[in-house]
Amino acid sequence: MSADFTVVRDYLDSTNTIHIATPLVSGGERETPIWAVTVGEVPYIRSAYGEGSHWYRRATREGRATIVADGERFPVALSRVEDESTRSAVDDAYRTKYAAEASSLEPMLGETSRVTTLRIGEP
Repeated sequence: MSADFTVVRDYLDSTNTIHIATPLVSGGERETPIWAVTVGEVPYIRSAYGEGSHWYRRATREGRATIVADGERFPVALSRVEDESTRSAVDDAYRTKYAAEASSLEPMLGETSRVTTLRIGEP
């Protein structure tokens, strides 16, 4: 694991709301605030609004995004998570990290959101 990716992972693990920049078809990008968790040493994100979410569609179309943290930019690769055991572990991580956000947490644990689970990796 590179030093830059360790910084990204630690940031995602310790920050409540992160900013992800996803590429626009017309050029440029759009930043969106989202939640992120880590399971072991692997970071994950998902869309609270399902597969129709604009940031999610852009991210999965390109398979990449940029984490924006304290004025720094960290390109990352994104891959879909299909296996149930990983999705369940990600559910548990969301429950733990965002326990104080009960009303916002509920949609993140529903099937509409669970199917959007993405693994964040090095580019």
